[in-house]
Amino acid sequence: MILRAASFDIWLTLLRSNPEFKAARNRMLHHQTAPDVAPEAFAHALRAADVQADRLSERTGVDQDLGDRLHAALRLLGKNDTLGADDVATLRAGQHALAVELPPVALGADLAEHLTALAAHVPLAITSNTGMIPGATMRVVLESAGLLAPFAVHTFSDEVGAAKPDPRIFGATLDGLRDVVPGLRPCEVVHLGDNPVADVTGAVDAGMAAMLVDAERPATAVVAELLTALAATGTEGDHFVAVAGRQR
Repeated sequence: MILRAASFDIWLTLLRSNPEFKAARNRMLHHQTAPDVAPEAFAHALRAADVQADRLSERTGVDQDLGDRLHAALRLLGKNDTLGADDVATLRAGQHALAVELPPVALGADLAEHLTALAAHVPLAITSNTGMIPGATMRVVLESAGLLAPFAVHTFSDEVGAAKPDPRIFGATLDGLRDVVPGLRPCEVVHLGDNPVADVTGAVDAGMAAMLVDAERPATAVVAELLTALAATGTEGDHFVAVAGRQR
């Protein structure tokens, strides 16, 4: 394929959660929304609501944010749901503070260096389902991890109103990349992510190439492969590279 841009998922592609963060967030949300429920029951309901919301996003392409997931958790607990928009905004601010205090960790000590090197060849984009943590917070934690600077385009599901695998979120990424690379075609972009449906099927359905990352083949290794292929093409003209992933 001709490679003119690359897109990346975030969670389990670029970042993994701080092991202390979810427990701290659960305590905060439990205290603010259902303090009379046992902490274990609240944590179980929140996890179940989170999984349901992810599946709903995959099925409908509609983003499910922190408020949606809390409403679902309270329903599972049989609680009277009185959370309003102001309450959710307060909880979102508390979550942001915790994410800054207990930030996620880059998946690879040299990931930032590899991404910076790749960005010297082709523009990079983030295409991410945000779930509970909105794009505004994700920008902060990515910067804290040293991973924000290489990305020219940031596409977050809560900001564009569509979630992977829906083609609309990939379309938003392509629109942003075309501001950097006029005339860019979907088939000239590769998307890297860890989810076979949201990342691989979604990107391929949007006309892009896709590469699956996992613990055995992390993003650092895939980026290294791309850098090797790009180096072989030289610095002038189009970059013809072999992508070990899925394409249309």
